[in-house]
Amino acid sequence: MDGLWEKISSYNIFNNLFPGALFIYLLERSTNVILSTDDVVKNVVLYYFTGLIIGRVGSIVFEPILKFIRVVKFIPYGEYISACQKDSKIEVLQETANMYRTLFSMSLIFFASLFFVSFVIGGDYIASKLISFFLIVVFIVSYVKQIKFITSRVNRANGKLP
Repeated sequence: MDGLWEKISSYNIFNNLFPGALFIYLLERSTNVILSTDDVVKNVVLYYFTGLIIGRVGSIVFEPILKFIRVVKFIPYGEYISACQKDSKIEVLQETANMYRTLFSMSLIFFASLFFVSFVIGGDYIASKLISFFLIVVFIVSYVKQIKFITSRVNRANGKLP
């Protein structure tokens, strides 16, 4: 197990494991739904897989929607790669943006899950819905701001004026 922990990158921790664990924690604390077990290994797998799904939904569903409605605008990939060769910090900033996108996705899925659980089991979960709405706003604003910052840094690295 120790060797496995050494191979897990910060990207996997912050974009898969952490959002999955946070989602399961919030869902269990807010509702009567229990998904975790007493087995740590099973929980880590559950958190990682849940986070992986949340991240993919963010990447495949929510990011294209945000691009389509022009909330975010990306630099062409070739320009991004060129800038990364000149400024290694851009990749770290992109990892942070991906984390914000995943946490935004987690917040939206959590919000929708509260409505689903409310419909199936009952209960209104008003406080949890308000918290999840707050998280949605915080992480969408953070994601948009981070993408704008990355775009600016890529343009600067490539010698383009803002």
